[in-house]
Amino acid sequence: WVLLEVLDKVSPGIVKWKQATKPPIKMPFRKVENCNQVVLVGKELKFSLVNVAGNDIVQGNKKLIL
Repeated sequence: WVLLEVLDKVSPGIVKWKQATKPPIKMPFRKVENCNQVVLVGKELKFSLVNVAGNDIVQGNKKLIL
């Protein structure tokens, strides 16, 4: 959720808030959905996100999210 808020500050209106799940998020797949949206928005903003998926962010895979 925080990453979505940051991306919305960088480029207002780019985040699809109707598709995002507000915290507290109890189901893991909802966290992955939010992180998948973070990856999609990041790609729209031309961030280098090669081989990064929402699941990597949720799991905290440091090698991929650095």
